[in-house]
Amino acid sequence: APSPNPVSLSISGSWPGTFQLYVKITDDDNGVPSFDDQLIDEFTTPVIPLSLSSEFTNQMTFAGDHSIANVTLSFQVECDTDFYGSNCATFCQYTDDESGHYLCNGDGSKVCLTGYQNPQTDCTEAICDPICNSNNGYCESPGVCQCNQGWNG
Repeated sequence: APSPNPVSLSISGSWPGTFQLYVKITDDDNGVPSFDDQLIDEFTTPVIPLSLSSEFTNQMTFAGDHSIANVTLSFQVECDTDFYGSNCATFCQYTDDESGHYLCNGDGSKVCLTGYQNPQTDCTEAICDPICNSNNGYCESPGVCQCNQGWNG
């Protein structure tokens, strides 16, 4: 009887959009040293094009090269944590420290946290009241204007 056997594969780098899978089926002797895991069947899938999706593909059945086993598989490709885009090549990780203040939207674009601006510089620019004069002071943190020496206000 068919049984689900989820297998997760991690791919280093960006997703190329296609894959080919080699499957080798052996008997399972539960680690008994006197028995070798004997080859039952094996096969190589054709090159399969696969887009990123949260859904599994329709099931595909493959016959083993030795005509002993038929294997039914379905596939799904998702980006690893903190990777985004159509090929998982965009890296973005939530940051709220001296290196930046942002979260990542669905396509991996940086979205500044409240009180910060300019995603191009990792949202390191704090937002202050416009009366914080850049000639006589600077915005130290969101809403906190720090006066230069000799100035107050």
